[in-house]
Amino acid sequence: MEPPEILNSLDSSKVFCLTSNASRLPELRKTRHERLGGSAGSYAEPDFVLSEIRYAMRYYHLHQNWTIINVTSKPVEEIASEILAIRTGKKHKDGF
Repeated sequence: MEPPEILNSLDSSKVFCLTSNASRLPELRKTRHERLGGSAGSYAEPDFVLSEIRYAMRYYHLHQNWTIINVTSKPVEEIASEILAIRTGKKHKDGF
């Protein structure tokens, strides 16, 4: 699915691209897939996940000023904290 065209015109300081480790994400998706009764198709397959991550990274890199954050094994609160730290110009504890 192509990203909406409006993404190309957003203020880059307000865009945060989230990515994850290609070996961890299938594990998380497998659990979600099972909760959905196995109706998510190839959603949790490692090859499908890797393909999605590669596609996303290619798209992210078309926009040089977008911030890319690896969210592997981070709770949502930590991700939010990191984004807020970047937006306010304050250093995050992980060096961000």
